[in-house]
Amino acid sequence: LRIGNANGLSASSEVLSFLTEAGIPAAPVVTITNITTTSFIVRWTEPYSHNLDILQYKVSFGDNEAVLDGRDLAAEIEYVRPGETMSVSVSASNQEGWGPS
Repeated sequence: LRIGNANGLSASSEVLSFLTEAGIPAAPVVTITNITTTSFIVRWTEPYSHNLDILQYKVSFGDNEAVLDGRDLAAEIEYVRPGETMSVSVSASNQEGWGPS
């Protein structure tokens, strides 16, 4: 880095090198919409991912899970039994691994 003014340029500063930390993605924010007796839609926001691309999402529902492309931000869950209580969670992965749901 060199700084200049009317009197000229300064000497160059020392060169510093550093590596930014990478990490797993944060948890997506999840909402459930379009609930019927046999299906619903899960939507989520893309979580913070330390400037790394989201590779996949894992949607867990009941005793099942589906792994989706990192560009997907919603999934329709079908064949739910009427009156069933369902737990749903979504987690994201990047090059560092799977984040929390």
